[in-house]
Amino acid sequence: MTIPFGNMASSSNVSEATEKSIPNWKVTGDRFDVCKCNVPCPCTFAQAPTYGDCDGVLAYHIKNGIYGQTQLDGLNVLVLSYFKGTIWETKATEEQREALHMI
Repeated sequence: MTIPFGNMASSSNVSEATEKSIPNWKVTGDRFDVCKCNVPCPCTFAQAPTYGDCDGVLAYHIKNGIYGQTQLDGLNVLVLSYFKGTIWETKATEEQREALHMI
């Protein structure tokens, strides 16, 4: 299943100044997430976590993606909750990491 993660055009609360400084972007691909909450995770429905906090893992595979002129096709992103930052796939260039971080 291909899931559109998002794009600049669909960002509803982007100020005009921010919109001018962030390149156009779009990514589609697959995602998987798991956490310690009850199933289904209440966070998915904008509710408080089951136990008051949430340790989770989100994995994304970008089938097609672009950030300005930077291609993101085929990259993977792993996000760990309760950890600062994001763990990026090792094959991503610095430019690709920056683009993923901005998205």
